[in-house]
Amino acid sequence: AVYSKGNYTEDADYNVIYAHALMRDLKGSLLKIKKYNETYPEGKHKNELQNLEEDIREEMNRSKKSIALAGIGSAIIPGFGHIYAGEYKLGIFSFISNATLLYLIYNAFINKNYYQLIFFSLIEISFYQYSLFGGMNSVHQYNQNKEFYDSLKVQLGTSF
Repeated sequence: AVYSKGNYTEDADYNVIYAHALMRDLKGSLLKIKKYNETYPEGKHKNELQNLEEDIREEMNRSKKSIALAGIGSAIIPGFGHIYAGEYKLGIFSFISNATLLYLIYNAFINKNYYQLIFFSLIEISFYQYSLFGGMNSVHQYNQNKEFYDSLKVQLGTSF
């Protein structure tokens, strides 16, 4: 320990618990909370750490989404990955914009307007790629749960 027998040992142990959580080592953080509770049965951070333990357990039990499913779904139906990640407006916008561009490409092909065909095809490639990779990134961001880790930073920041 940093302050093995000093006045700030309990505070240092408390900060180490948050450090583990912020490094995404949630299991390590739970182990440190258990050790804290054994070392300081009436510790001054006991209530805060009880809340942290509940939050960590909830985060660990939160279902994760498949990036592969988002990619495959977005390849078939543009916008699927965004909708799968809970970003409904972005998913619907992605689907409608891709569908509109595909219609414009089809219309240019039927009317043998090759300039429009090339123009809208180039735009569609960008929109389609954004839909595909953006949907996968949305699921990745969902799995990272930035809000959880931001709340940890706020909780830790209020203790200083």
